[in-house]
Parts: sequence; C-alpha cells; structure tokens
Amino acid sequence: MGTLAGVRTMGTQAAMLGLNDVFWLSAVSFVVIVPLIWVTKRAKDGSADAAGMGH
Repeated sequence: MGTLAGVRTMGTQAAMLGLNDVFWLSAVSFVVIVPLIWVTKRAKDGSADAAGMGH
C-alpha cells in the first residue's frame, strides 16, 4: 500500500509541475506578443477601422 501512495503522490506532483510549465510558457508568450500592438501599424486606407467596427 505504501508504494501505491508514493506513486500516486509522484504522479500528482508531476502533473502540477507540468501545469506550472504551461503557465510560465503562456506568461512568456503574452509578454512577447503584447508589445506587437505598438510595433504594428494601422492600415492607411481605413479598411481595418470599418472591419473593426462591424460595418
């Protein structure tokens, strides 16, 4: 019985560490992608404004 509890604990901890890695990956990608808002330029013909307003 003791071995089964140890295996279950290790599986739970491994899942938590995997979830932690996913969190850090999403945080880093968010920090990298957000500055692209300021780097990209608007369309000069105004078509993006009309599309964004649903017209």
